Amino acid sequence: MSLETLIQSIIHKSIRRPYAHIVDDKITIHASELTQCNRKLWYKHIVDIDVDADKHNVEVMSLGEYCHRLFIDWCKMSGIWAGDNIKVGDASLRIRGYIDVRVRINDELYPIEIKSVSEKKYKEYCKSECNVPEFIAQLNTYLVLGDYKAGFICLFNRNTAEWRLFYRERDNNLWSYIVDKIKVLHQCIESKTLPKRDNNTSMCKYCEYWNICWKSDKYVESKSVSKESSDSCDRTCENVQF
Repeated sequence: MSLETLIQSIIHKSIRRPYAHIVDDKITIHASELTQCNRKLWYKHIVDIDVDADKHNVEVMSLGEYCHRLFIDWCKMSGIWAGDNIKVGDASLRIRGYIDVRVRINDELYPIEIKSVSEKKYKEYCKSECNVPEFIAQLNTYLVLGDYKAGFICLFNRNTAEWRLFYRERDNNLWSYIVDKIKVLHQCIESKTLPKRDNNTSMCKYCEYWNICWKSDKYVESKSVSKESSDSCDRTCENVQF
């Protein structure tokens, strides 16, 4: 191995470490996972496999974290910062998450969910006033779990450091929808029943499990799970996709 390759390998492993999945007997769904493919979550929580995440994708994730830290620093410098990386959760639903940053405006606290995106996506999302279901669902989860009336989605352009805020009020109807998905995910994970792949297959190329996922679409069922319960879990997963 050349010295150049060795250095690259060391750096790639170091970057990837924060994103490694830690298996926990008491499975907890993270708020950021709620809009991911049900099958990807199943593999993540059930399959004991050392996936080889794409190096470029991991580096992009690392760049996204840098954008997060930069925006948080700006909030601190401006004097409106009221905490960051704030843990929220619901033990009964076994869900938790972390609010990126919270600001105080006119004695009101507002969570901000930061989303770093490419320049192309930034323009696209800004044009739609950030009407992105997965972003809205994640922020709404934090609003409910932290008991906030409203918050913001911050779109951050990775290419130019441009950013925009989009105001969102808490939506209790959306939360009911999210709760259904949480329950279904736990049902599929605990019964070891492989759910259907989500309809949005455009994201498959970014998934670290794509290779084993596309090898077979047969459902993996534990011996203790009946065919009826398996079908029920599968149909429910399909119905509550975002």
